[in-house]
Amino acid sequence: MKYLTNQNGHFEKSKAFQMVLAVSLITVSLVGCGGDSGSDSGQIANYIELPTDEFTSLYCEDIGVGEENCVLYDPVNPYANALVNDITKWDLAADAPSFKSKFYLWATALVNNPQGENQFYTADSLHNIYREEGSVLAQEQAKKGYRSVLDNFYGSVTFTGPVSAQTENLLRNWVADRLVNPTAIGLPQLYDDQSLAIQSLDDWGYLYNSGTQTLSKKTN
Repeated sequence: MKYLTNQNGHFEKSKAFQMVLAVSLITVSLVGCGGDSGSDSGQIANYIELPTDEFTSLYCEDIGVGEENCVLYDPVNPYANALVNDITKWDLAADAPSFKSKFYLWATALVNNPQGENQFYTADSLHNIYREEGSVLAQEQAKKGYRSVLDNFYGSVTFTGPVSAQTENLLRNWVADRLVNPTAIGLPQLYDDQSLAIQSLDDWGYLYNSGTQTLSKKTN
């Protein structure tokens, strides 16, 4: 069981805190059930349990998609009042105990900083919820999230590999992989078959090149 901790002061066990210490006195950390509560230091810590239960409802129709910010008002979202930014999000994601937690994290990051990387990982979290639970809600919301990467962040990139030799990856091509050939990376099809995924991309205004496994905008 893991908890999100909002507190003022020093908390040595948190990787996220160590990264944020230089820029903020408000810290965000993830601790286990036996973690230090901070009672000996005179600090007050508020603990919120990170969700590991099933994904059964949407707080609003477009939560985690585009400019919709309702995730910040969702009472189930443990990250709504946490410090989620481009510095903290990676450690918080690594420490999240479930893809439901990761969905709320990345959707919060998307509201705080609308960019393709945050939108992609929001959709990817939903895709993984569908893989684990078979949730139709997560399935359909993942489709909307992936489409938002294309419609709103078409040229966005993410980087992989060591800092000294990072590779730039176009997220639109990652979206194509997730929609057309997700089984290659251990994810289920969001559509009944591959041809329907390609047709959806076409309906949205995009062409999938099966030879290069890349995506481009339709010109007419």
